[in-house]
This record gives sequence, C-alpha cells and structure tokens, in this order.
Amino acid sequence: ARFSFAHGGKDGHPFPVPTKVYDETIEVLRKAVDQAKIGHGDRQQAIKNLHQTAVRIEQHFTPNDEMEALIEREWAESRQYGGRTVAGLVGASDPGPRRPPKKQLSLF
Repeated sequence: ARFSFAHGGKDGHPFPVPTKVYDETIEVLRKAVDQAKIGHGDRQQAIKNLHQTAVRIEQHFTPNDEMEALIEREWAESRQYGGRTVAGLVGASDPGPRRPPKKQLSLF
C-alpha cells in the first residue's frame, strides 16, 4: 500500500503509475548503492535505518480530508510524468485508460 500511494497503482488506484518518476527513483537508489563505498554489513544497516525512518514518519502521520484533492492533481498531471495503467498510457491520443470509478468508502 505504501508503494501505491507513493508511485500509483497499475490499475489506476489511487492514480496511474508515473513511469518517469518510478524509473528515476529506481535509478537514484541504484546509483546510491553502487557508489557507496561501504561493506555489505553497512549497506544492510543503511536499509534498516531507512525502514526505521519510514516507520517513524508513519507513526506521526495524521490523516486528513485532502487525499481526494491530491489524487485529482495526480490524475491531472499524470500524462506529463508518463502515467500508465494496465490499460495503457494515460491521456494518449487514443481513448486508453480512464479514471476508474471511485470504490473506496470515505473515511471523513
């Protein structure tokens, strides 16, 4: 679920996968690992520290009712970031994928 909210979902929920952002994220992480002049144990510790940071951030997260606005913006900007679902590119010249109907119940 964390990954889908950060990078979209292949089914378009909560928004299409922005392939350009996705590819850039993977490349940055790969380069960081490749260029790190540290041993295997240090790399494992770095990954553990990243996990602990993510857990701390989640503990202090307060949900709000702005999620729909965020998702709308992601859909609106999806094409410029290579947005894609299993149905194809978002906003391509052919009709292609459309925003799926809202199935999620509101929390607010």
